Amino acid sequence: MKSTPAERAAAAELASQPFGQVIDTPNPLTLLGRLKALVDAILPARTATAVVPSDTVALNPVPRGIFVGTGGDVTLRAVGSAADVTYRNLADASYIGVRPQYVRATGTTATAMIAEG
Repeated sequence: MKSTPAERAAAAELASQPFGQVIDTPNPLTLLGRLKALVDAILPARTATAVVPSDTVALNPVPRGIFVGTGGDVTLRAVGSAADVTYRNLADASYIGVRPQYVRATGTTATAMIAEG
């Protein structure tokens, strides 16, 4: 069975990437883009950034989760959510496994937070 030019181009693109490397912005409308997004979702985080809570400034880029060094409450808004939620009474060295768009200053008492992306 012959492959189409689009299939050959997609295969060439995939073959040119080192194993496990994911392009930052895969096209979710293509099969290759979906595969890259899936691989990216299961690989460990590639970045770690200190979180500075803010009521108005969004986290950029949106992390995979938040490590909480010193426990307390964390008020955040997850990507795709319409309202903030507060994780209460988190212990030291806790992990919040949600993709937060905002970590709010109001309502957040936890400190030493790290965004993992």
